[in-house]
Amino acid sequence: SSSHSEVRYIQFQSSASPKSVNLERIGPNPFENNMDLVISLNSPGSIELNIHDMSGKIVWKQSESGRAGSNSIRLQNLDFLARGSYFLEIESNHEIISQKIIRK
Repeated sequence: SSSHSEVRYIQFQSSASPKSVNLERIGPNPFENNMDLVISLNSPGSIELNIHDMSGKIVWKQSESGRAGSNSIRLQNLDFLARGSYFLEIESNHEIISQKIIRK
């Protein structure tokens, strides 16, 4: 079925180019005010965090300096965001991870 070929494709992609940035943990999601992330990097570098609304507009930004290995980052004071869905974009070492998040 098509779902099987999708899975194989994704696995092939990730093994062909190992990610230098990974989102290990995120929570709570849905969130109210704060959200805790664990982001792992292969090498030290800045971590740019952007929250986009569904139209693509950046509504919140944070910048952190990351070290190789696991980085714990807390996003705080997010209760100004209207309830609904957003995308959290994590950029480091020229790679971007996008994660859907929900403000409850």
